[in-house]
Amino acid sequence: MIPLVTLLQASKGIAGIPPEIQPDVSLWLVLGFAVLNPAVIAVAWMLGRRADERAKLLVAAFAAAIAGVALVWLGALLRLPLFTTAGRAG
Repeated sequence: MIPLVTLLQASKGIAGIPPEIQPDVSLWLVLGFAVLNPAVIAVAWMLGRRADERAKLLVAAFAAAIAGVALVWLGALLRLPLFTTAGRAG
């Protein structure tokens, strides 16, 4: 049995073309987006105000996270300069 790591390292990609190597995304940039994302802040504030139970607070946090991901995805789709770096899958 060939180890998975060996298979991945020996892989030539589709049609023999090697995969494109991209630079790493800065962890500080990802943390900045997570903390300062306006969609996350707005949705968490709007839904969190009315969360009077623990389950409602979890739903508000999940909805805020989805709104944040949607904003980064939309920014990357529109190729906004800052979002293309932080929004790419790595």
